[in-house]
Amino acid sequence: MKTLAALTVAAMSMSVISCSDDKTTTPEPTPSTYRNLTVSMASMDPHVGQVMEFSVASAENLYSRAVLDPLPSAQFAFVINNALPEQALRFDFFADLNGNGNYNPPPADHAWRVTLPDTGDAVVNFTHNISFTDISDTSTSDSGSEFRAAFTGFTPHVSQLFELKVVRADSGQTVGYYRLDSVPNSDFDIEIRDIIKDGEDYRIDFYADFNGNGTYDSPPAVTPGE
Repeated sequence: MKTLAALTVAAMSMSVISCSDDKTTTPEPTPSTYRNLTVSMASMDPHVGQVMEFSVASAENLYSRAVLDPLPSAQFAFVINNALPEQALRFDFFADLNGNGNYNPPPADHAWRVTLPDTGDAVVNFTHNISFTDISDTSTSDSGSEFRAAFTGFTPHVSQLFELKVVRADSGQTVGYYRLDSVPNSDFDIEIRDIIKDGEDYRIDFYADFNGNGTYDSPPAVTPGE
């Protein structure tokens, strides 16, 4: 039975980006040899408002997983930095068409598979189609434990965009990415399945889009004595 890696984060005691004063700076990222992944989607009209999940894996290992909760528009792009090792990989993704919170083979959910290049940064340009692939075997022989973070006291950020990354502390590899289009309540949970490996240390980076410009901006510098 898989274990659960859980984290509880209170808004007044965050160590990455603090909501108590909005001035805490993020740690410098660890240098990484992993490649970046850019995903650009078009004509996704049937799935706007649905949760989408994306997995980068080989036959043996799951390297990264991303969640859009939900897909905000028919044309949408996002980037996962430091997500890909130097090898051939499959890129599996699905839209939760039936809305049950789990993957179900097509036609219940719509799912696709793309092969990624084995060197250099990868760019996936995907236009919606009905050439579905059953990605049931996306769970690898070496998948990990579920990551779960419980956030509390986020009243100042209700209805704001929220993004989270789970990063391996030793290599800087991004193993999890979650984009929450709108913080639903003061207290909410984030879950990404199968990304936590035993014996590994991880850094959690996250922010709420307080100024509403749709991207991350560094907090103001902390003045000594404040």
